[in-house]
Amino acid sequence: MVALDILEIMNKLMPILYQAISKGVYLSLQSDKAIGDTINDHRMIMEFLEQRNAEAVKNAMKIHIMHAMKELGHD
Repeated sequence: MVALDILEIMNKLMPILYQAISKGVYLSLQSDKAIGDTINDHRMIMEFLEQRNAEAVKNAMKIHIMHAMKELGHD
């Protein structure tokens, strides 16, 4: 029952996330700093995923989102 609720939530959330990511990618292409931050953030996230370090992945994602918000003027 709980798993079904989570699935329903994710099905509703994913289109919103994809739209936000798409808009962010478009806007970030106008800034070399945003591109550099994104590449570094993604590299850091992948390294922590390879290490299977869930806490570090969580923190790296927070940093990535904060960088994106700052570049988009939402800090």
